[in-house]
Amino acid sequence: MFLRKSIPALLLLLTAFVLPAQETAVFNEANLAYKRGVDFFNQSLYGIAQKEFRNAMDLLRPVNEPDWKAVKTDAELYHAKCAVRLGQPEAEKLVLDFLRENSPSPVASQAALEIGDYYFNRKEYEKALTYYDLAPEGSGATRDEIRFKTGYAYFVTKKFGLAKTAFMPLKDNTRSQFYEQANYYYGCCSFFEGRYEDAAKSFTRAEQSEKYKSVVPYYLTQIYAAQKNYDKVITYGTPKAKDSNTKNRAEINQLVGQAHYEKGDFKSALPFLEFAAKNGAPLRPADYYQLGYAQYQTGQYKQAIQNFEALTKQDSLLGQNGLYHLGDCYLRVKEKNNKFNARNAFGQAASMNYDKVVKEDALINYAKLSYELKYDRDAIEALQRLNPNSKHYEDGQALMSEIFLNTRDYDRAVSSLENVKNRTPKLDATYQQVTYLRGLQLYQNNQKDEARRYFNKSMEFPINKKTATLCSFWLGSIAHDAGEYNISKTHMSSYFNAAKPYAAELPEESSLHMCNYIQGYNHLKLKDYKSALTNFRAAVDGLKKSNSKNEQIRSAVLGDAVLRAGDCYFKNKQYSDAVVMYDEAIKKKYEGFEYALFQKAIIKGLQGDYQDKAIALESLVEDYPNSRYTDEALFQLGDTYFEMDRYDKAIPPFKRIVSDFRGKSTLVTPSLLKLGLISVNQGSSRVAIDYYKQVFAGNPEPEECKQALDALREIYVKDLGDPEGYNRFIETVPNCGGMKPGQGSSGEATAFESAEYQYNQGRYDRAIELFTNYLAKYPTGSNILAANYLRGESYAAQKQFEKAQKDYAAVIGKGNSKYYPKAAEKASLIALNTTKDYGQAFEYARKWEDAAVTENARFEAQLVALQAAYRTNNSVAVTEYANKINRNKLANQEQLAIANFYSGKMAYDKGEFTKAYPALQSVTENSTSALMAESYHYLTQILYKQRKYADAEEMISEANKASAGYDDWIARNLIVLSDVYADQGDKISAQAALESVLENYTGDDKTIKETARQKYERLSSNRPNTNNSSEKSGRTLLDLDEG
Repeated sequence: MFLRKSIPALLLLLTAFVLPAQETAVFNEANLAYKRGVDFFNQSLYGIAQKEFRNAMDLLRPVNEPDWKAVKTDAELYHAKCAVRLGQPEAEKLVLDFLRENSPSPVASQAALEIGDYYFNRKEYEKALTYYDLAPEGSGATRDEIRFKTGYAYFVTKKFGLAKTAFMPLKDNTRSQFYEQANYYYGCCSFFEGRYEDAAKSFTRAEQSEKYKSVVPYYLTQIYAAQKNYDKVITYGTPKAKDSNTKNRAEINQLVGQAHYEKGDFKSALPFLEFAAKNGAPLRPADYYQLGYAQYQTGQYKQAIQNFEALTKQDSLLGQNGLYHLGDCYLRVKEKNNKFNARNAFGQAASMNYDKVVKEDALINYAKLSYELKYDRDAIEALQRLNPNSKHYEDGQALMSEIFLNTRDYDRAVSSLENVKNRTPKLDATYQQVTYLRGLQLYQNNQKDEARRYFNKSMEFPINKKTATLCSFWLGSIAHDAGEYNISKTHMSSYFNAAKPYAAELPEESSLHMCNYIQGYNHLKLKDYKSALTNFRAAVDGLKKSNSKNEQIRSAVLGDAVLRAGDCYFKNKQYSDAVVMYDEAIKKKYEGFEYALFQKAIIKGLQGDYQDKAIALESLVEDYPNSRYTDEALFQLGDTYFEMDRYDKAIPPFKRIVSDFRGKSTLVTPSLLKLGLISVNQGSSRVAIDYYKQVFAGNPEPEECKQALDALREIYVKDLGDPEGYNRFIETVPNCGGMKPGQGSSGEATAFESAEYQYNQGRYDRAIELFTNYLAKYPTGSNILAANYLRGESYAAQKQFEKAQKDYAAVIGKGNSKYYPKAAEKASLIALNTTKDYGQAFEYARKWEDAAVTENARFEAQLVALQAAYRTNNSVAVTEYANKINRNKLANQEQLAIANFYSGKMAYDKGEFTKAYPALQSVTENSTSALMAESYHYLTQILYKQRKYADAEEMISEANKASAGYDDWIARNLIVLSDVYADQGDKISAQAALESVLENYTGDDKTIKETARQKYERLSSNRPNTNNSSEKSGRTLLDLDEG
């Protein structure tokens, strides 16, 4: 019983001993799990460690024993740390729960530090700061670590004030492990805030550290530079700049160099600045400028060019100064193309308004170089931009005057001078000369009405007497060409009297001899043969003595003056003297000497020596069968024998005219009338009828038609007694002035005369209406040709050229007549210039050439034929007519240039450069027109394509000087120049040439600028980058070298 009652008590006693033992075992097991977790944690095996910490936490129930609580707290801390390091979603919650349970215990700081470090290491500094702020204020290493990392997080997010607050306790605590780092970053914060004294103090402390001693010098050097303590920069920075262990050594060299630069010691600055540039220091535009300027000041101009070139796109004060010095460097480095490059640099600098002094200096230099390089228009425009108050204004005015006098762009020069307010007397004198030269240029281009206007402008400023006198000559010449012979006489008389003092200085084409020559023609046209003779003799004598170098004057003008002197003697019936002049023309074989032969024969007849006349005429037609006087000589020969009743001798010349000149000469119909008359006189009525009937096939004039009808009527009625035969024939021919039987002539004649009267009065609308009525009512009238031609003239007067063309074509279609040559002339010109039917223009010009009455007309026809042949790509005809014009003594320099241009351009288009070059070169030597500018361009292209680069450059320079006023061709030449430079590897000069086109060309040809732009873009890929910076755009966090 006792034993049974004692069992529960025994059990209670045993429990009292067993329970503590069990709790100890559990604690030991938990502690072992905790320790294993720590071991795994230290090995970075966070997953296994976390399980051990969880086991420890599960084994440890809430108790108040300190040991149990400490182990549980540590396990919970490590468990949360593992969650953080494993990136588990619940990590943040675990840390926050731990902080709530354990703050303000120091252990809570470790949790805050752990999660803060996690975000800190991920550079999520804002979150890191959140957890560092949750850490309770503690002491020791953890506290210092949180302070440093808090400061660093604020630093990299650019919150320098808060960062400094965090670093403050650390930077003065030499025992803190973060002492050096805190001073380094405190120094950086102060540096960025501009608190250089504080920054320097902290950096000096940090520099004592091995970690920062290679990094800090860059900041300290920057601080001394920012304080403008250049002596300190030099003394401190120089040894650092030479130390290969120093970080940012290139940048320190740059700062030391800049310090020397600021002190004006460019020689000392240069090695530091050059080291910086060569070793990767980021170069801003100001750095390029400083390096370039130091090189410039020490005479290293070639090196300076490369650095100033980097500033060419900087639209700033720095860019303007850099461009100005770049231009000066190019001038000092005397190499090929450098004047061209200098010009462009000065031009860019002059276009900027940052520094007015630099702008004006650049502007005058740009103008001078533009003139020197033959860009006259650019030079003038630049000089016009000079302010009257500028120190360069007077020099600019003098240079402008010189340019105006030497340019070929006289049109622009005149316009520019007319826009100058308050012109000085010197510029007025320049204006007089330039308007004269512009007038001369227009005259040479056959724009005589415009030329007259400019000569009159020049006469308004008669400052230079010689120039005013020359204007009189050309005004007289223009008036003569316009048929204003009395006006021309007045000008020539004035010129002759005023020009005598300058006789030896006068140009050949406006010499006193040429004045006499033109004045002689004025008197000749006015039928004052005595005065004309005086002038022509004076012209002949003067031209012989002058020994002119001008081929046209020496041969064509002199020869023509001799012939005209002979004509004046002839008109005055001084036949012996006339023969002397004609003999001279024949002996010297002057142009038109066949005319002299013809005139000598006529004189023989006038002197009653018909046999010698006949002999002379026979010699003429036999020796010169292709002479333009052959038909006239044959007619005179036949008529001479006719008058001598030598019908057998008279018939062959007349027959030859009919057979050889049908459709070419107006003497065919008169020859048929003569042959008919001879046949009647010989009693050969049937033969006579045949000749008279042929008259109606050749567009006879009304009087000729009447003669033929009268003769036929007499033969049929009187000789043959066959009036019906006459009537039958008369019905087959046109009205012939109303001479058909039973018809009166008054209706048709009146209708035509009325229309012709309106035409002569200049009432072209009414004339057209009446001519149209006439042509409709009298389709076979005797005045059909005249009506068609005059209606065409009326349409042309109203500039209705296509309608005029149809009338001219109708006249041409009817064959030779007195209207035929002029109709062919007008039709060819309309086809060439208005309808642009070049094939038709060529055919009409051929007809005009064949039918031309004078050598001048024949020559003009050849010029039109040449142009039309070129435009139809008819190379055979181009060669034929170019040769004709080149051989023609009537051709002036401009016309020779036209011939050579077309033959040269045709060869150029075919790639026949050897043939093209001399022809195009001849154009440049004999013309001032647009053809000259175009020819120069093709010459530059030929030289470029042949890779003759030096010759091409020289040719372009010459071309642009000569082509002033022809902007399209100048721009095209500059594009070729850019190709020349680019092919030789000189991309800077190539770009400069294209920039000149892009900035200055204002013409209408859009392809020019587009070509220049495309070429420029291809060349621009290698330009230096002047926007380097130590910071990348968009960066929000600082990234510093920490040693």
